[in-house]
This record gives sequence, structure tokens and C-alpha cells, in this order.
Amino acid sequence: SKNIYGEYVEVTDDLSAILKKCFINHLVLYNYALTIRYENEDITFKDLKKKVVQHAKEANIAPIIDSALYNDIYYLCRKFRRNIKIQKLVTDIQYFTFLCKGYSSSNNKFTIQVNRREIVFDQFPGKITLPSELPYVREDELLYINLSYSGVEQRYMLSIHTTG
Repeated sequence: SKNIYGEYVEVTDDLSAILKKCFINHLVLYNYALTIRYENEDITFKDLKKKVVQHAKEANIAPIIDSALYNDIYYLCRKFRRNIKIQKLVTDIQYFTFLCKGYSSSNNKFTIQVNRREIVFDQFPGKITLPSELPYVREDELLYINLSYSGVEQRYMLSIHTTG
């Protein structure tokens, strides 16, 4: 993969508070998924995802960012297939990873503004402002978009990688 963007970004206070809650909720749900996976190593990603979603609803664990959480669960399943069985730890750096085609991926529930300097999450108030415009990418180009938060530095970083 090739890194095409990596900069510290400004996140409005209202959005930052929600994202920090999402980090904690994703950790709780990831560890729940891990427990299920230990109990049933043959469970499919699809079934595991269903159980996690059901648990989130029943336990009223919200907010979450579906696509980033599903990405975590998918990679948990892959690690199990490779026999890497680890807990996800609360660390200083917390992150969301989104896999999308181009910048307009509807399943990720965020929108990158036309000027490519702002990102808004469709279900949350607030926005992320970028110091420089995102580079041009083809609409069908597969991207990994990572939004990470450092508790020590108390700031967010956006990094984008192409898969090619």
C-alpha cells in the first residue's frame, strides 16, 4: 500500500466527544466478539457480526460507527485463521479504519466535501477540517482511510493509503 495523505486534522469538540465514545464502545464490542470467537472458532464473519450487532442493541452500546467496527471484526476473524489470538487493548493511540472506493463510500456513513478539506459523519454533528486538500483519486480506487487519536498529544491524524 502507498500512503497518499497523512496530516493532523481539527475535529470539532462535539464530534470529538462522540468519536471518543465510539472508541470505547468499539473496544467493548471487539472484546465481546473475541470471546465469542474463542468459544466457537468456526463461526463465520457474517454470524459473528450479527451477534455483535445484536449484543450492541440489547446492551444499548451506542454510538458506534458500523463500517469501522465491522472492519475490526473482519480482521479479528482473519487473525484467528492465522492463529493470532489477541485482545484489543486500550492504548494511547485509538483509531478507526474505513475501507472504501474513492472518497464517496455510502456504507461508511461519512461524506468528504467537494472541496476535499472537510469530512462530516452523516449521523453525528460536527466536522473534521483538513489542513490541506485531499489528493485526487479515481472513484473506483480502493482506499484505507485511518482516523487516529492520540490521548497523549490530544490530537487526531488522518492517513489515507491506496491498496495499489
